[in-house]
Amino acid sequence: MNWRPPMFLRRIFGKKPKQLPPLEIRELSLDSLEEEIKSLRMRKLEAAKEAVKPKIDEVVWICEEIRAWIKALAQAEAVKEVYVGLGKTAREARRLLVDKLNRAIQGIKPPKELTWQGIVAFDDSLGRALGLINDAIIAHSRYVAVLFGQQVQNVSSSIHKLNGSAAGLKGAIMENDREIQMLDGISSKIARRRDLLQMQTYTRAQRESLEGRIKELENSIKAEGAELNQLINSQELKQMENVRHELDQIERKIAKIKGEASSAISNLGRPFKKMKKLALDEKHPLDRDKLRMLDLCIDEPLKAFLFEGENVPKLTILLRDLEDIIKNEEIKINPRERRKKLAHIQALLDGGLLDLKQMYEGTLAEKAAKEQAYATSPFLKQKAELERSLKAHRSELEKIQSEFKGLTKEMEDVKGEIGQGKSKLEEEASIALGVKLSIT
Repeated sequence: MNWRPPMFLRRIFGKKPKQLPPLEIRELSLDSLEEEIKSLRMRKLEAAKEAVKPKIDEVVWICEEIRAWIKALAQAEAVKEVYVGLGKTAREARRLLVDKLNRAIQGIKPPKELTWQGIVAFDDSLGRALGLINDAIIAHSRYVAVLFGQQVQNVSSSIHKLNGSAAGLKGAIMENDREIQMLDGISSKIARRRDLLQMQTYTRAQRESLEGRIKELENSIKAEGAELNQLINSQELKQMENVRHELDQIERKIAKIKGEASSAISNLGRPFKKMKKLALDEKHPLDRDKLRMLDLCIDEPLKAFLFEGENVPKLTILLRDLEDIIKNEEIKINPRERRKKLAHIQALLDGGLLDLKQMYEGTLAEKAAKEQAYATSPFLKQKAELERSLKAHRSELEKIQSEFKGLTKEMEDVKGEIGQGKSKLEEEASIALGVKLSIT
């Protein structure tokens, strides 16, 4: 025979729990949800104000009652005789108690308009006033009661009622405030979600714009690079590079000519110095131009060479004077050196100096012609423009790629916050509306 549990056990444990009715499933857009929450908040707020209004009225009525009892205490006469010191203490305590209670009660002012902010502010002021009232009672009531026991009892009884009424008001406010704060929190999340969605749209548009610009720059850099490579390998640009090489050779040739000219004049340094001494001693007078040229030959021989001109052959004239001085033995030079210096001067006068000058000027003319050709070359100009453009485009590409990377990171962060925020918003709004909510 199979065992069966007693009936009372079957009644207790055999019952199945009642199934809760399924929640209504609603799909709402963000704007629709915002309107629903605003409407619900207004209804909750009106209901809350209606709930707390009687309690505020009760607080106000008790405050009037306390004022009346305080007035009665202030005007009361002593009901018994006590010794002088105790009576004086009791009356001073009454004065202090009446003063503190009046000031505290004056701080309890009902809101002029029954707004929720006004209700919360009134509750705060009531709490502060009750703190002062209770402190005053604790500090002075036992001394005052020695002479004015009944009046103190009346005041204390009303204060006790005020504390109870204030506690009831605070409870009602806190209960309703939690719901209102919850709805305000949902409204804040709705506003944040709207901002994030707008930010996502704006950032996506910016990112797409940058992505397009990156492709444009990459194509431009590729095309300009290919064009530059083609130009660099062209015969025309190679010819210009040869011109640049020739200019380098010309520069070396000019330096060599200058060196030879400077050396040719420096070789006569000692005779020139002796010649200057004769001039300063007025044994062989020289005019101002010759003295200037003489100083250049001694101190800056290259400038003396460059100073010589076709129409004003000052160096040639000075060399002839030096030749005459040496021949006439106006300066002391040993015979061997005299022969060498005279031969050197003669070589310069016979064409050596002129040849150097012509070679120098011809080389300068050649340099100027090649520099003009190099500077005005359209191929070099094109190369420089391509290089500048490539540099600018590469710099811009680097900058935009950095911005693109930053926007990508920002979009990922916004997307993550949107996803997390949606779940929390749906959960809180579902609780507030009593439905299973899905935000579309």
